[in-house]
Amino acid sequence: MSGKRTAMSHQRNLSPCHVRQGVVRNLTLLLDYWREFYACAGILAEKGSENLQKVSKIVT
Repeated sequence: MSGKRTAMSHQRNLSPCHVRQGVVRNLTLLLDYWREFYACAGILAEKGSENLQKVSKIVT
């Protein structure tokens, strides 16, 4: 219980500037994560389309 109480009081002591910095940091982390995710998805999509083209050539 005491751990939760101190965490709450610590959050109250945070200035808006600190909060804003934390939010910005989290947003940049999220953007980096999404950028990597989309890069991976793009690579997978390219490979998938290549495989589809190969299959369609074999089928036709």
